[in-house]
Amino acid sequence: MVIADPRLPLIARGFLKATRDKDEFTLEELSESTRIPLDDVPLLLESLYEVVELENSSDLKSSRFKIFIFLAKHSQNLEDTASLLRWREFEYFTSMILSSLGFDTISSYRFRSSGRRWEIDVLGFREPIILAVDCKHMKRCYRSVLGEVVDRHKARVEAFAPTVRRSFHMIVKRWKTIRIVPIIVTLRRSGYTIIDGFPVVYISALRDFIDSALPILMLDGRLNISEA
Repeated sequence: MVIADPRLPLIARGFLKATRDKDEFTLEELSESTRIPLDDVPLLLESLYEVVELENSSDLKSSRFKIFIFLAKHSQNLEDTASLLRWREFEYFTSMILSSLGFDTISSYRFRSSGRRWEIDVLGFREPIILAVDCKHMKRCYRSVLGEVVDRHKARVEAFAPTVRRSFHMIVKRWKTIRIVPIIVTLRRSGYTIIDGFPVVYISALRDFIDSALPILMLDGRLNISEA
């Protein structure tokens, strides 16, 4: 896509940054953060809304994600761009990547098992695999923190496995084998690839991981895989 004004990615980044933690922004904020003259900001915003085919600019949820997709296409650093997402948006973006790889997806899946309530951020179904994804919108991934994340996700997956055939009968009824693969998806790069059989994958590497590394890791037995 050829954009009419090379400053559109800059105004898009300013918009996402300004609304990351709140539901409103001012033109002055955008001007200050982007160093674009204030008089130019309204026209650039209007052009941005047109480029992303935004029907209702007052719908912040829709606006943010459409503008994020635009910026991601014009950014050389997906991790940095993804840092502008809110945590639910990060989950949705993860789900969108899985969908593009042929997975049927469910986000924010809540269920009861072992006498309590659980939630898995994203489930991806592609026979014979169910990906159970825990999305961590953390700016830094320390080893001690990741260890705790893995322990909590392991408990979720163990509680989830016995419920699969009953809860997702219409999806998996013809599957002879069901292999539940847990994944931790992080915002930033981590020095740890696999912890206790749980792959830790940063968002910009998720597509390559699933296409290339996952089949090999499943074959050599390095992953903590549950059968259902």
